[in-house]
Amino acid sequence: FGLTADATAARVERDVRAIVADRSNDVEHLARRVAQEGPLIAEAAASRDRLPALFDRLSALASPTDQHGVAATVYVPDGRAGSFRVLAWSDGPGEKNLTAARLAGQASLFVAPGHAGLRLVFVDPVLVGDRRIAVAVAETVLATSAPTASPTAERDLATSFGPVAIVEPYASTHEELPASSGFVVTTPTRTPLFEVHLSSSDLQARRWTFRRRVLAVAVLPTIAAVGLLAFPALQRRRRSPSRRGWLEWTLAAALAAAAAGAGLLGAAAIARV
Repeated sequence: FGLTADATAARVERDVRAIVADRSNDVEHLARRVAQEGPLIAEAAASRDRLPALFDRLSALASPTDQHGVAATVYVPDGRAGSFRVLAWSDGPGEKNLTAARLAGQASLFVAPGHAGLRLVFVDPVLVGDRRIAVAVAETVLATSAPTASPTAERDLATSFGPVAIVEPYASTHEELPASSGFVVTTPTRTPLFEVHLSSSDLQARRWTFRRRVLAVAVLPTIAAVGLLAFPALQRRRRSPSRRGWLEWTLAAALAAAAAGAGLLGAAAIARV
């Protein structure tokens, strides 16, 4: 978490950018693999008999390699100028509601809202020879929607430092934000994807929570050592020739056990605060 709020914010930013880069690679890789299936897509568009083969191929290509599902969808022109229809899709979180402008454009990475949250999407034209016959789309849910009814709700992106709030790129998006408030994540071509909003008080609270938990774990060996002192005290009690000695060693064992128990309760309280 770092020693200061600025250090924590810098680490959060690095983590967010690494997450987006990794997930962007996933969707781009899948979209480009689907776009290479031009002959099969052309056959499926021309004959419904070939559709099952295309569905099977998309499902195989989109098989999850980690905990993040990536969905593939193939769109084809529906005969009207600038209009598309869905031809086939894989199992997964794909939502078939992209605009015609996105589908008619060149290969690109962008974000789009969805029922499950903010989606990271890559579109890639499908070519057979020099002819564009379809569009391959790969997408994954990047950030879940916050539990609010607001139509412009912030989304929660899970990071190693806990969830952070991100906002879609509306007209107010700037290339730079003050370091105290957040930063902008862009595509490799510098197109803004979304803003990340950081709360200094929230980062400070997380940093202190982390430190308290580290402290609680650090004192566990000492607590264990104190508790273990009860065993030699009990052994000495058994060997004590007098009643007074027996009582003294019993008290020593009880105090060691009580101290260890109090230490555990204290460590648990520190971790919970």
